[in-house]
Amino acid sequence: MIVESKRYTTPGGQYKEFLHFLAIAYSSTISEKERLGGYRKRHFIWVTFHPFNLENWTALETRDQMVKALENHPEYLKDRVIDEDLVRDVASRIMVLVFNPKQENLSLSRDELKMVRVHLDRKAESL
Repeated sequence: MIVESKRYTTPGGQYKEFLHFLAIAYSSTISEKERLGGYRKRHFIWVTFHPFNLENWTALETRDQMVKALENHPEYLKDRVIDEDLVRDVASRIMVLVFNPKQENLSLSRDELKMVRVHLDRKAESL
């Protein structure tokens, strides 16, 4: 899991940075595929404190946004042609999470988390 966290209080230039994040997600995945002959199915999570690009909000995690990101940042393609299967796969593992600071009060403290972790079976299937 790869997480990029921004503490924006307004939309600001967040969409531009989000596209950069998408291009890096694709680039790191294709590089790993070329180097190792396969790649991990990592999730790429953009965490923000303020929504952005509301006119396209429902499309942020799509193949079309990935392609737009790569068109805006061709340096991450390194003269490669976009692999359509890979771009769809990476897009399916993009998540945008809007975090409300009040949620911090609902989170476990570091000490509480340490107590819980010893009881978690990390090899078990998740929900």
